[in-house]
Amino acid sequence: MNRKGTNQYQIKWGLRADTWASIWFIAFVVTVGIWMLQPTIISPLSDSQNIVYATEGKSELQQIVDYIIHKWEKHGRTETVKALSCFISESGLRPEAYNFNKNGTWDYGIAQWNQVHGQTIEELRGDWKKQIDLAYRLYTQRGWKPWYGAGCSK
Repeated sequence: MNRKGTNQYQIKWGLRADTWASIWFIAFVVTVGIWMLQPTIISPLSDSQNIVYATEGKSELQQIVDYIIHKWEKHGRTETVKALSCFISESGLRPEAYNFNKNGTWDYGIAQWNQVHGQTIEELRGDWKKQIDLAYRLYTQRGWKPWYGAGCSK
């Protein structure tokens, strides 16, 4: 059954067309930006066209995006894009982003890590890889349930 003005994803996940348009636009911009801005080196040690991405000269934002992709890529393209969308909506991919919640707790970092999970801001400050690693561990245990950002919608 296909309702007028909807597609299979809107029906399956109950999202409006403008929400999907925003998600796909963010995913497109991030993907194209990575491909266009990322210097590549072709490995001379292999007959195949293995591409090794250089890390020198990359901005911190590019490194953060690469690391999120690296952590989630084994779960497929959809989950990788969702991780990027989720963390963009949660923090704008800013490692120092914070929020104080109405219930008295705080969220900090790229994935808006909540204090109820056991770390302090001091433990998370300045270490965006640790922030992403902790978020990935939580994701493997509970999926997207701990996050509430628009890009993390269930």
